[in-house]
Amino acid sequence: MCTHWQLPKQTVNTILKNFAGRAWITLVPSEEDRRGKVILLTDAGRLFMEATASDLQSHERSVWQKMGQENARALLESTALYNKLFKETDSNETA
Repeated sequence: MCTHWQLPKQTVNTILKNFAGRAWITLVPSEEDRRGKVILLTDAGRLFMEATASDLQSHERSVWQKMGQENARALLESTALYNKLFKETDSNETA
């Protein structure tokens, strides 16, 4: 997670400890690499995450409706262009 999302290890560890303290997750050794851990949601964690995702989706739907089709389309087009240029720039710098 740290490498993939460019997050500091301390931040990830703090969040995971908080989630484990709330009994939302359990950490089990990875079968592929015993140095790593697999993060598993508990039943309580799954309920919390589902409720949070549902609330977020509802809020997001409301925002998209308020934006209107024209602004939403413009945002999506701009984001697609940004992503394309970001990948091109990243490829050029690593070459």
